[in-house]
Amino acid sequence: MAGIITISPGHDASYPWRQIGTSAEPGKSGEAGAGYYLSPAEKGGEPPGRWQGAGVAGLGFREGQVIEREVFERLYGLFVDPRDPAGVERLGRSPQRFRPAEEIYAVLAALEPEATAERRDQLMIEAKSQVRSPVQYFDATFSVSKSITLLHASAMANAARAAAEADLEAAAYWEQAASSVWECVQAGNRAALEYLQREAGYTRSGYHGRQPGGVRAGRWEDAHGFVVGSFAQHTSRDGDPQLHIHNLILNRVMRERDGAYRTLDSRALHEHRGAAAAVAALVMESALSREFGVGWAGRADGHGREVRGVSRALMEEFSSRRETISALTERLAAGFEAEHGHAPDARALGKLRQWANHAS
Repeated sequence: MAGIITISPGHDASYPWRQIGTSAEPGKSGEAGAGYYLSPAEKGGEPPGRWQGAGVAGLGFREGQVIEREVFERLYGLFVDPRDPAGVERLGRSPQRFRPAEEIYAVLAALEPEATAERRDQLMIEAKSQVRSPVQYFDATFSVSKSITLLHASAMANAARAAAEADLEAAAYWEQAASSVWECVQAGNRAALEYLQREAGYTRSGYHGRQPGGVRAGRWEDAHGFVVGSFAQHTSRDGDPQLHIHNLILNRVMRERDGAYRTLDSRALHEHRGAAAAVAALVMESALSREFGVGWAGRADGHGREVRGVSRALMEEFSSRRETISALTERLAAGFEAEHGHAPDARALGKLRQWANHAS
């Protein structure tokens, strides 16, 4: 596949603006790809998010509508119903409240009244590690192969060169080509969201704990209208060119039986993640082949496909984040071998690589 989907829980309703560089200006576009020319500190130029999903119309939004930060933060942070001008009504229960780190620290410190300043610092670190946070959304990120990113980057580079030479016709041509690459990526992303809504759109009701004899009394109920805030990104955290889309799926879905809003069944999301990635890649690859005549070549490591004609050397030249992850994975693998007396197998190495991806 020429793209992957990762799914992780989200706890910060300000994440799109504080962490991934989304523009705070409602009218800002940026879809053509200006993000390529930004440093990580300047990522405020990324395009604003847009509403997606079958559930957004029920909350008064239109698919493709630009997301307003204040509305988003109330909805994703407190589950406030955007249709209520008073901001009182909520979609289901309010987010759970857990003990703050300071309260946990107070308990730990009381057990060690003679603790030194250094030990108290350690207790605060331990307290923070025990803090639980409510899951407000699930970040289903669709990230494409590096060669597709470079296909887009080459179009933008040609557009910039043509503009510098005052060739406006050529500049417009290449900007349209870059936009078309994005449209193919977004088509794959939409297909994945449609698949997840259809196959993983469920909420649980009743008691799902273990019963005598292993019988479960709870049941799964249809809730196929996701509320999704999609945020297109042009660069990785290290500032490398990397097309990807963060799809923040609200952890509230409308139960079709009675219209009540309930928590999304996250296990179904994870179970269907691989299939959703395959759907996204197939739709995107087909669109790129139709639009540009792109051919595909299998990767040397067997994980997916790349655009034929884009060399491995060129892709590695724009992959400093991958180098960071690889170096960290090597250190983790060495630590694993030192602890267990043998090198990690393929499964363990995959988990170490995944951990390195999140940690870096």
